[in-house]
Amino acid sequence: MLTIERPAELNFDTFPPEVQRFRDRVREYARKVVAPRALELDQEAHDHFAWDVVHQGHRLGLTRAVLPKEFGGMGVGLVGVTLAMEELAAACPGVALVFGATMLAQGPILLSGDPQLQARFLPLFGGDDAILACNAICDQEAGLDLVVPQNVRHAYGMTTIRRDGDEYVLNGHKRVITNATVANFASVFGTMEGVRPDEGLTCLIVPLDSPGVTRGPVADKMGYRACLGGELLFEDVRVPAENVVGGEGDGLSILVAQGNMARPSVAAISTGVARHALETAIEFCGQRVQGGAL
Repeated sequence: MLTIERPAELNFDTFPPEVQRFRDRVREYARKVVAPRALELDQEAHDHFAWDVVHQGHRLGLTRAVLPKEFGGMGVGLVGVTLAMEELAAACPGVALVFGATMLAQGPILLSGDPQLQARFLPLFGGDDAILACNAICDQEAGLDLVVPQNVRHAYGMTTIRRDGDEYVLNGHKRVITNATVANFASVFGTMEGVRPDEGLTCLIVPLDSPGVTRGPVADKMGYRACLGGELLFEDVRVPAENVVGGEGDGLSILVAQGNMARPSVAAISTGVARHALETAIEFCGQRVQGGAL
């Protein structure tokens, strides 16, 4: 595949050496492992998941790239993650989303400032096997943009959280959740029962092997079949009280901060797709001959 060289002022060589090394390793993985499988992955059945590709990315550190080193992470920060997302998306945006959704779900735990919550969940991503996570915001009749007050009011009561002693009881139906069918746990946003909608949004970390959790069907989509987006149903799911992120009603501030963390990666995925389109077009134009000499 043709590689377009960046202008000197955009070659990112001013970033710390460890970030550059991580970017280079991800680029090699994207081109040697992901790109040759990209068309195959998008033509597979929409519920097929390429665990072999994900495990190789996990060994590079893509499931823990944003995590600090004290939790077994790569410590490359948001800059390193953004560069990695561009390289992955240039090969296959679906694979980029598998890792991106996992990092998105890690965001609330990182933002919580709760050392016990962080110590219980974040080191899991440094094990031998790939651990994936998902971010469960969208309800059946409400979308992602819960920072808009009227959207919060509209979503009120769709996913509910009730305190019961030292546990929370979770009920709801989440949809179009990336990694829903393969994730080990989810960052779930819902509203506290009996609290005003604009004050009750709360985030819980929910292990998806908990009783009462059901994984719904996988959604079909175009160009992103390498990642599985599906539904999560919660029926009287009991979640330990220590799994609340921040506290009751802190969900809105967490959602805003999490969104700010994710925006560079979203842009990088779009940039990676555009870069690949440009590379492919230039390569095609250099090979195609039409007509003859005038």
